Amino acid sequence: MKNKMHILPGIICVSMMFLSACGSDSQRTLQTSVQVTESAPSKTTESEPTQATEIAQTNEPTKETVSPNNMDDTVVMTVDIPDNIPVADENGKIPSSDDISTVNRDVVLFGNFYQDTAGNELTPIEWLVLDEKDGYSLLLSKQIIASLGWVNEGRNDITWAETDLSQWLDNEFFNTAFKEDEQGAIASYDVTQPQNPRYDTPAGEPTIDKVSLLSYQELIKYMPTDLERKAAPTAYAQALGCYQNVDGDSAWWLRSPGPIPTVPEHLASWGNLGARTHYTDDSTIGVRPAIWVETSALTAK
Repeated sequence: MKNKMHILPGIICVSMMFLSACGSDSQRTLQTSVQVTESAPSKTTESEPTQATEIAQTNEPTKETVSPNNMDDTVVMTVDIPDNIPVADENGKIPSSDDISTVNRDVVLFGNFYQDTAGNELTPIEWLVLDEKDGYSLLLSKQIIASLGWVNEGRNDITWAETDLSQWLDNEFFNTAFKEDEQGAIASYDVTQPQNPRYDTPAGEPTIDKVSLLSYQELIKYMPTDLERKAAPTAYAQALGCYQNVDGDSAWWLRSPGPIPTVPEHLASWGNLGARTHYTDDSTIGVRPAIWVETSALTAK
């Protein structure tokens, strides 16, 4: 009888511990559900998410993704920047930029990416040829091909090397847009981060990428006028939320820092450097990739 009396309190104690644990798990589940509900998109938006939006969300980079910037057997290309790069004023106006005639650039085809609204069809990408040296050409997409923030969420201080967008370009975009033989023709891009002459914001560590964005200095060197810096988005980029002005042109990101670490440098839709505040998580700003490719692999349009 004594043994049974000793056993009974033990059973009661274990049962209470079990119920407490279950209650705690239920509370955690409830809290998670509330958080998900609060972060869900508002139903007051004008349109439902398109398939293009769903594709972009599916293609978010993961830390486990192997980036092509780990490839050590490729040529590394750099951009030679002159010392006399002009500094834009507080309104983003670059001195004397309107006095320089627009350059007629070659347009080439290389790779394929989504350009339709639903993101179902891979279509040849048109590129502007910005530079040629040592058998390679520096290309910039003619149109804005996507609309993404520097980061997927949050507004922490960040530099280009740490961004989700740099990972997306070097992984999801790289592997979707280019076949194996095309990937082999793309040189590594020495993305050394020069200081933005407009601000003292930290530029971050240099990286070796396959796909990147232009820096402030590269933009001014290759595209000195407002007119040639204007760009329209593809239907796919529009479906992702890319803002357009009345002429159909859009703003697009640079890889250079802006006035503070949470506001990157960007091109306004009118072709001048952006004077408005667009934070790192702003997904209405367009993306124009830049790559170095073997000239012999390109097809003239």
